[in-house]
Amino acid sequence: MTTIHLLDQDTINKIAAGEVVERPLSVVKECVENAIDAKANAITVEIEDGGLKTIRITDNGVGMSGEDVKSAFLRHATSKIIDADDLDHIRSLGFRGEALASIAAVSMVECITKQEEELTGIRYVIDGGLEKEVQDIGCPSGTTFVIRELFYNVPARKKFLKTPRTEAGYITDLIHRLALSHPGVSFKYIVNKNVKLHTSGNYSLLDCIYQVFGKEHAKQSKEVDYSYGDYSVTGYIGEPELSRGNRQYEIYYVNNRYIKSKWIQDGIEEGFKEAMMINQFPFAVLFLKCPTELLDINVHPTKMQARFNDEMIVREIFKDAVIHTLRQKEPIVDIELQEKRKKTEEEHIEKKEYEKLIKEVPEPFETKRRETFSTLQEKNLPDKAIVPSEPEKRLEPAKKPEPISMDLFLDEQKIQKHRVIGQVFKTYWLVEYHKELYIIDQHAAHEKVLYESWVSKIEKHTISSQMLLESKVYTLSDREFDMFQEHQQAIADLGFDVEEFGGNSIILKSVPYLLNEPLTNMDFIHFFDQLAQGVKYKKQERYLHDLATIACKAAIKGNDQLSLVEYQSLIDQLLQLDDPYHCPHGRPTMIRMSLQELEKKFKRIV
Repeated sequence: MTTIHLLDQDTINKIAAGEVVERPLSVVKECVENAIDAKANAITVEIEDGGLKTIRITDNGVGMSGEDVKSAFLRHATSKIIDADDLDHIRSLGFRGEALASIAAVSMVECITKQEEELTGIRYVIDGGLEKEVQDIGCPSGTTFVIRELFYNVPARKKFLKTPRTEAGYITDLIHRLALSHPGVSFKYIVNKNVKLHTSGNYSLLDCIYQVFGKEHAKQSKEVDYSYGDYSVTGYIGEPELSRGNRQYEIYYVNNRYIKSKWIQDGIEEGFKEAMMINQFPFAVLFLKCPTELLDINVHPTKMQARFNDEMIVREIFKDAVIHTLRQKEPIVDIELQEKRKKTEEEHIEKKEYEKLIKEVPEPFETKRRETFSTLQEKNLPDKAIVPSEPEKRLEPAKKPEPISMDLFLDEQKIQKHRVIGQVFKTYWLVEYHKELYIIDQHAAHEKVLYESWVSKIEKHTISSQMLLESKVYTLSDREFDMFQEHQQAIADLGFDVEEFGGNSIILKSVPYLLNEPLTNMDFIHFFDQLAQGVKYKKQERYLHDLATIACKAAIKGNDQLSLVEYQSLIDQLLQLDDPYHCPHGRPTMIRMSLQELEKKFKRIV
């Protein structure tokens, strides 16, 4: 029989630490939030090796007394609440009183702190949860935490961490969110002795957006100021042109606390629904202010979730705030002569590129069919004509009719006998052949042609690009920049000319030219965002998946009117593919119905 025994305090502390301190990110989050709660208006965060080697956080807040600094490292010791009643009125970022005790249990911690009215400060050292040193020290007002060798005494936890660069990326995202939520605090963020971010602390959210996301996001953002009862929503939303292929740029706060909420997310996206393309997501930095009794943020240990008293109201408030902001009229300005000249030059360049590349496109099928027929006639004597004579037909043994396969439908010679009936619903083409009706989806067919053409050119390294009239500069997050460096060669192979542009910025100079039409800078962003979400795929599968998505976006759509010549050219290109019957996503490009099936529908036969 197993004997039940009590765990020692050291084991208890390490278990508790595992619940609070998952990675370096957790340490930075707890310490920076404590600094904000201590009324600091200047905070410096320094990390080395993704925070595994060193984390140093310095603030100019109120500091701690000699008595408080020791108590701060005890479990469930906090200055933020006194009893359970205070949980209904939480306004501080941290309040559970477990953070410092948990951090100290799995690292080497040094705390230097001083209150403004004191002459000297306190240096307190605690190693693996055990007090090592306490002494008076001269220092400025505020608090500095230095955390070294995180998880040095719990190697099992340390081995599950990611690379230092990835861990640093998590911390960078956190610092960005905290800086945006507190524009009155000057944040300085240093990674391996390089300054990554330095905000002014001048209370301007738009300046913070500029410093975190770059000039384009600040320039194309609209201010939100919307109220409903006890709720108010403020902040900025981006113009639809800033949309991305993932939700990474949907950022929202409740009472200045960054959270994730399905209700808020749905409200924002519903508000953008009329202005945004499918599978695109908006840029937004929004703040919800409401009485603390209308929500509960103590529903998860990380305090990243909130429960609202009326979640439907919150959803509708965010939806209405977005719609109200997007509908605000902008003054119409005259286009400058220089912009007109620029457009004329752009059209001239596009015309020259079109004339140059049109030669690469297969000729309409009618021309090719005539040339093929003439060539065959020249190679045969009159008595060996292509069409058998009547006597020859009579001498052929009778054969049992066999079903016509799809392969025969797209055989080059059989296509000559197709009878194109026309187009229905501006999407589907009706074609009669050998007592069968074929219905061809022009979007799926064109999508497959584009996809196969691009893949072929990539494999042969023959893809062409077109230079943008105005290069585009993008400021990436650390994780996005790491991903760009990892896939830079593949991006170049696809025909995008992109280079590093200092810091975490990249510059897009050229885009692929695909079947007489260049892609756009937004196609690049869409492809880039797809890469960011595709970590579950192997690299080759990921690229092909993303190519399929771009091909879908570039292909002609339903309701796009095609001429008969354009249709015949499309079929001509389709029949040259190994598998012309499915689009890159697996949908059929065509379906068929036999005369027999049709007659059954009309009860002509049983």
